[in-house]
Amino acid sequence: MAFDRLIELVQMDEVDLPNGSTLVPADIPSFDKIMKRRLREKEPVVIIYPDGSEQLIEPVEVRRAA
Repeated sequence: MAFDRLIELVQMDEVDLPNGSTLVPADIPSFDKIMKRRLREKEPVVIIYPDGSEQLIEPVEVRRAA
């Protein structure tokens, strides 16, 4: 089901996602590696869960105390 939702999102003409978003099915073997890489590079990620729902994860800038 996650893969079906992924295909559906890719084929939509208008998707309300940030530019550069990576769509990642939560049930693929390389999920953790892809997530680490995208978050390290501060890129938005859309996780597609097996039930077809999705969650947008946007990187947040961490400010250090002066």
